[in-house]
Amino acid sequence: MEKKPAISETKIVPIKEDPETLQRIDALAQFATGIHHELNDESKEANERFLKAALADLRNEALVLDVARRLVRDGDNVRAIDLLTKAANQPSPPGTIYAWLGLAYLQVGRTNEAVQANQEAIKLSPDNLAAYQNLAGLHLQAGKTNEAIAVLRSAAARTNASPEFLIGAVDILSRYHRQKLFTDEENKEQALILLDAAAEKKPENPLVLQRIADLYLLHGQSEKAEPIYTDLLKRFPSIPGLRERLANIYIRLDRNAEAEKLLEEISRENPTDPATHFFLGSLAYEAKQYDKAAEHYQTALKLNPDFEPLYYDLAGVHIARQQPAEALALLDKARSKFKLTFIVEFYSGIAQE
Repeated sequence: MEKKPAISETKIVPIKEDPETLQRIDALAQFATGIHHELNDESKEANERFLKAALADLRNEALVLDVARRLVRDGDNVRAIDLLTKAANQPSPPGTIYAWLGLAYLQVGRTNEAVQANQEAIKLSPDNLAAYQNLAGLHLQAGKTNEAIAVLRSAAARTNASPEFLIGAVDILSRYHRQKLFTDEENKEQALILLDAAAEKKPENPLVLQRIADLYLLHGQSEKAEPIYTDLLKRFPSIPGLRERLANIYIRLDRNAEAEKLLEEISRENPTDPATHFFLGSLAYEAKQYDKAAEHYQTALKLNPDFEPLYYDLAGVHIARQQPAEALALLDKARSKFKLTFIVEFYSGIAQE
């Protein structure tokens, strides 16, 4: 009889205790405990655990930044600075660490260190828009207007950056334009260069494309905004406001037939929108289609009886239709509802001729 081989004893292989792996395990455990405290509205205990998690895994950028945001939000800037400084001392730290370190320094009044941190953030991550904004703001607070302008211009010069950076730079430049750092002409020129660069990259994100078109429109570039809106409407017809924006462009460009078509579509889907009926009435009035204009104006007035211009536009339509009594009755309503203005008396005089 053949002898069966004996079953060998199972050998237990010891797990190699890699310090980095153990640190991450500890970080996850601390973070999970922090979430438990947070769910129980124990914010102080949660932040303690979150901080321990971040300190255990300082090279985890997302974790460190999340905890730093929490600390800055809660006014615990000293510990935020300590955490971010330790993360910045790790090999090859990202620029975002320095950008948040600069913000934390600013919160405690250490402006020189805040400037240095944001400068380092830009050096390490030239496309970190927040660092440019923070640094420009610091220079302005110190009365260094020329230095602030130089920082903003260096951001505007990064036309090879992502579309998100470029449209963000347009917003920031416009904000500082309102503070008189740039002339109207300079602001518009910089904005259009950045928007052209963003559009040339052909971003796929519909929200980014819509923002590019919106900014084109804001800077008076209807002809550049129109093809972007048209393309978005074909591919993403459910995005709210696209047809309204396109209709607005068509009206500006005196392409009334195209505007009317879009407004009719909007009216069918949302028949209770007074603005749509108002614009349709205006287009009909321009085309001398007075009956149609009266119908839209009357609908708009029923939907929004507090919109004063409607009274005068509808009165004008009544006058054009040889209905002075209706015009005067409407103007009397306006006279009793709103402050007396020249336009009421003007239309009343025409109706009585």
